[in-house]
Amino acid sequence: MSRASQQNSLKPRVTLIQGVTHHHKSDADIIYWSYQSVPKDKFLVASYLVGVFLWTAAVIYITSLLFPNNGVRVFNEKIVLLYFSIGGWVVAFYLLRVILSLFSTEMIAISDTKIIHKSSAPFSHTEYFNKDRIRGISFEKYAKSGEGWEMLPTLNILYSAKLLGFSYERREVVAYWMRTKEKYQLYLLLASVLKDRGWDIEYRLRYQPK
Repeated sequence: MSRASQQNSLKPRVTLIQGVTHHHKSDADIIYWSYQSVPKDKFLVASYLVGVFLWTAAVIYITSLLFPNNGVRVFNEKIVLLYFSIGGWVVAFYLLRVILSLFSTEMIAISDTKIIHKSSAPFSHTEYFNKDRIRGISFEKYAKSGEGWEMLPTLNILYSAKLLGFSYERREVVAYWMRTKEKYQLYLLLASVLKDRGWDIEYRLRYQPK
């Protein structure tokens, strides 16, 4: 029995997801949502907002020490502060980009041969995954190598990447800001669509909301 057949024997119920639109066509299934319409994970949003505020405040303070009459007179100390300031602002702008994605839209297109994930966030991107690269999809508290488990469950497209001739697993995170309950339902919807289109891949469900 194939992996997809085994997974089909235990098929959870897919319910209507608030703010998510699903169009089924013969050539592809299009699944679309806007973060202004779907329920968001309030804890995750609040954590990011607090983190961005504290980080930016710290970077502003470090940057202010580079100006004259700030009490730092040793050249070597100013060089160290300059490095920290530049690195701090790079991280601050990255965090700001993540926060702005709260106002973005996402789209997943699934055909018989590929998956497309598109985001309209600032510096938007589109990722194309051919069928031979896809290992599976997962809903889990993902285990980062050497870093332990993530605090919150994520919905992931798992795919193969190569480095120096060695193949390893990477992931594309989907619906990052979506509330866990709806993210779980989105996983079930994606799994259902993929199975209906004959994708014999891993369906890794390791977390179910209570």
